[in-house]
Amino acid sequence: MAKFIGSDPQSDNWGEDYLIKKLIEYFDDSFVIYRNRPIFGAQFDVCLLAPKIGIIIFEVKAWKPETIKEVKNGDSILIKTKDAETGEEGESIENPTSQARGYIYKMRSKIRQKTGKTPLVYDMVAFPNLSKDDFDSKGIEAVCEFESTILREDLNSKKAFYEKMNLGIKNHKGALSHCADFTPELMYRVRQIFETDLNIEDTTVENTDLVKDAESPIKSAYSLFAYIPHCDMNDDIKKRLTEAYSVGTKLYVITEEQGDLAIIAEAIKSVIIEKGLIADGLNLKINLEGQNREKKAFTETTFQVFNCVAYSVSPLDMGESLFVIKDGKNISEKQFGVMKQIDRVCNFNLEQYRIEHADSSKNIIVKAGAGTGKTFTMISRIAYICHIQNCSMKEMAKRIVMITFTDDAANQMEDKIKQHFNNYYLLTGDGDCLAFINQIEGMQISTIHSYAKKIISVLGLELGYGIDVSVTSGDYKTKQIIADLVDQYISQKQKDYGDSYVKKLGMPVYLINKDILNILTRLHNQSIDVSQLKADNFGEMISGGIDGEFHKLIQDIIPNVEMELDVYLKKQNKIHLNNMMSTLQLCIEKKENVERLIKMQTGRPQYMFVDEFQDTDDVQIDAISQIAKLLQYKLFVVGDVKQCIYRFRGAKENAFKQLGADNNPEWQTYSLYKNYRTDAQLLDVFHLTFSDLGSRTEGGEPLLIYKENGTESNTDRLIGTRDYNRGTNQSEFYKKISIVAEEERIPAVFEEVKRIIKRIKSLEEQGVVLSDKDKEIAILVRENWQAESIKQVGKRMGFEVLTNTGGDLYMSAPALDMLTLANALLHYDESDYLFTFVSSNFIGGGMSKSRMYQIRENDKKTGWKKSKSQDTSQAKELQMMINRELSVAEGDRWKDWNNIIRALRVMPVLQVMRKIYSILKPWVNYGQDSKWKQDNYRLNVDMLFEELIKTANMDSLSINSLVDILTANIVSVKNVDSRLPDVKGREYVIKCVTVHKSKGLEYGSVILPYCSAAINIMKRSDINVSVVNESGIKVGYQIKTDDDRYQNDYFDESMEKSERMREETRILYVAMTRAIRTFSWIELSGKNSKCWQNLIWEDENNGL
Repeated sequence: MAKFIGSDPQSDNWGEDYLIKKLIEYFDDSFVIYRNRPIFGAQFDVCLLAPKIGIIIFEVKAWKPETIKEVKNGDSILIKTKDAETGEEGESIENPTSQARGYIYKMRSKIRQKTGKTPLVYDMVAFPNLSKDDFDSKGIEAVCEFESTILREDLNSKKAFYEKMNLGIKNHKGALSHCADFTPELMYRVRQIFETDLNIEDTTVENTDLVKDAESPIKSAYSLFAYIPHCDMNDDIKKRLTEAYSVGTKLYVITEEQGDLAIIAEAIKSVIIEKGLIADGLNLKINLEGQNREKKAFTETTFQVFNCVAYSVSPLDMGESLFVIKDGKNISEKQFGVMKQIDRVCNFNLEQYRIEHADSSKNIIVKAGAGTGKTFTMISRIAYICHIQNCSMKEMAKRIVMITFTDDAANQMEDKIKQHFNNYYLLTGDGDCLAFINQIEGMQISTIHSYAKKIISVLGLELGYGIDVSVTSGDYKTKQIIADLVDQYISQKQKDYGDSYVKKLGMPVYLINKDILNILTRLHNQSIDVSQLKADNFGEMISGGIDGEFHKLIQDIIPNVEMELDVYLKKQNKIHLNNMMSTLQLCIEKKENVERLIKMQTGRPQYMFVDEFQDTDDVQIDAISQIAKLLQYKLFVVGDVKQCIYRFRGAKENAFKQLGADNNPEWQTYSLYKNYRTDAQLLDVFHLTFSDLGSRTEGGEPLLIYKENGTESNTDRLIGTRDYNRGTNQSEFYKKISIVAEEERIPAVFEEVKRIIKRIKSLEEQGVVLSDKDKEIAILVRENWQAESIKQVGKRMGFEVLTNTGGDLYMSAPALDMLTLANALLHYDESDYLFTFVSSNFIGGGMSKSRMYQIRENDKKTGWKKSKSQDTSQAKELQMMINRELSVAEGDRWKDWNNIIRALRVMPVLQVMRKIYSILKPWVNYGQDSKWKQDNYRLNVDMLFEELIKTANMDSLSINSLVDILTANIVSVKNVDSRLPDVKGREYVIKCVTVHKSKGLEYGSVILPYCSAAINIMKRSDINVSVVNESGIKVGYQIKTDDDRYQNDYFDESMEKSERMREETRILYVAMTRAIRTFSWIELSGKNSKCWQNLIWEDENNGL
């Protein structure tokens, strides 16, 4: 039912009451109804907010046929009137359409004033007491168009009413092109004009309430776990399982003989084939070509397809007969014992099963080791809670929030969820799944910062932010404020103490400005609210400068920079990305917002999933916990403290402890330790390293948190499920390469690359099927410069090494070419810009500088000397060359450069540029014969368009502003990562990336070239900053210059060294666990310091 917003839909006006009753009855609750609301001194009768369409204002007249005397002059209606008090009869002339139109103009003005947007607003007239015959006989159509008039028959049924409403929409279809889309966000903002205390959920188009006490439809089981001893195997059990699978029930099947497994496998494959599908790994696809071949899903002991996994194990001899467990419930102690034994002898993952089916009323912690299938587990958990809730799948999409660490991770998670439910739809034909898939793009699957922005846009009013708050990430204004405040501060001190004051600071002003920016950045990385810092938070100066003047400047300037930047950004309704989390914390700490959040509670089960939880900082954890508590989300957090490698962003090893889950009945904790990535033999060797690191201590803490003797649900030892290296000499897959001099390092790396390539080819010659991942060779480094060095040496040695050093999008060829195109469009008749465009990848050259000179000289001969701006001959010839390339375009508009320039006046800039890209295909000239280079170029062109759409104001984007944006981003080298395309189908691929970039990825072979750098000393950087946030914030800093060292008493160098060594150990853990088949590292002889090469376990017989 539609939502009526008001105290009572009943009044003394029968006509309005009746129309509102029908609106409530015929529309769902995504539609909103108002009555008699004031707009600029007038009051409309009834107003309907229609999502994705617009706003309809109804002028309601409950006139009966006998009330209408006549239509006068074709533009008004003469009606009989009767005074309610005196009973005196009279006449009145009215025009309902004109009345409604008056409200329309006022409504448009009010919305534009409040939101800056103008959605579609149109009118309809309602005559609930008049029939179609009355309407015709009275000649009312001269005043009120039939298509926009609701009559008695239109209100008799939903079908008739929808038909009339559609006629009204069609009547105003032409206006849509001039109006803003009535998006969920704009509808929410319009509602704010007329309502208070809106729910955060009301930003969505639909918000179907849970109907309590409604009878649930009979559902099939979500899952069946079947243990089938050979003596119990029969046609009946096979039939039960296949019927269950056919309707979408997930199957876990354990048999005791391989023949029984084959029977189950064939039965499940038959179901898939009968539905016109084919198994494609763990996905399903439509079998359009009648294929019989499918990706291998069946071995002697395992069968696995979408929603079904079956194993054959040796008889367990535990005295247990056939049993079937439905939805993971009512498991007896004996049955659980059997499941534990099955978990030990095959790849069935009991912990994964328990997490998937855990009590939905509990908060869940999952400690997931490297390669243990955490994404698969999270998606399985989502599928389970979607199944058990008594509501539609479409509704469930609104009840789930998922927070990831990066945008790429969010996109991947979204794709995988879509894939899972698409598989389910193909298998079952359940249309509810399609509704869910359509809602996924609207689901809150995002980074913590994107989620924070959404909350701030709703709760940030008290802090000075509007609902349209935007995010900025540049440092230009910050640098400007720092420079101004430092100048003011020093000027004042010079007045007080004389010109000699500057010497007391001990360093040049430009270095002071740089250090302040660095300290600010490091504080922001840990989500500290810098504006709230006081002098005490910085402690006392212990070295550097004279009389502690530098320290006093730091104490004074840093909070003031933050406060001034905050004022500047709020005026523009912007928030800096660095301040997002501290601002969110301020929002949810305010008493008024706490009360608002409590009012937003829906009383319905809601779930918040948090991935890579170990990478969150203290403020983020507190914010997530508070929001979950106030909005009644059940938390599902996944992470691995051994992979906590973002300490510079405030991440700590104790992230899980901050949740207060220990001995708390509201929480359940699980561990995933079965590894689906790395060869089992390689994992056993890794264990020797990890176990040793877990036993070593640094600063009173273990180098690596690693429990090897815990219970099966609380262990850090990874158990392998992949068997790639059985029967292979250990030195083939776990290898130390020794060198005696630094100059041997990179050549030794490529000798190892050659060995691995040779091994890949040998395995394929033996008939071993290798995936694209198996054939990827990853050289993992710590610093970007190391990756670039390896890439350059590899190029000289004939190896193509792919790198992604990060933050390089605006240094790439696609970015430079895009700026060239934008400049050419802006300066469309200037030869300099057109020549640059012709020389770019768009055209690929064709006009030499000598030819340009010749044209200019010829012009000089024809008459008086022209200035460069007056010289059009060069530009005309360049335009002719461009037109020759454009001649392949479809449509005359796009075959001529000047026509394209004219198109910019009537079409969005980015749309015109997209069209030029599709015609000229610059990636072809860039990549030549390399498909990978072409794909790389195209991928990053798409990335650039995404960035522009995300950061620029699309309503006001012009070619001038686009040039300004691109120029600023390229000149300032804006830190945005480029993308790398897939490298499928190649013989082998060599990649060189930092360990941080490799996190979450996997490679057939991993090589660590730089293992001799000491990890127990401070980095050779100019500045180090530490933050302790236990009993008040303590900011420690150490700044090194050529002549001095500036340090306060809150900076503990020994503790910092210990923390760094433990983090470097975790980075080593991440690097090693990226490997699928082989791992090798370079050891520089004579290095006895604490470094990676002395932490990695080595066999005396291993190495060169």
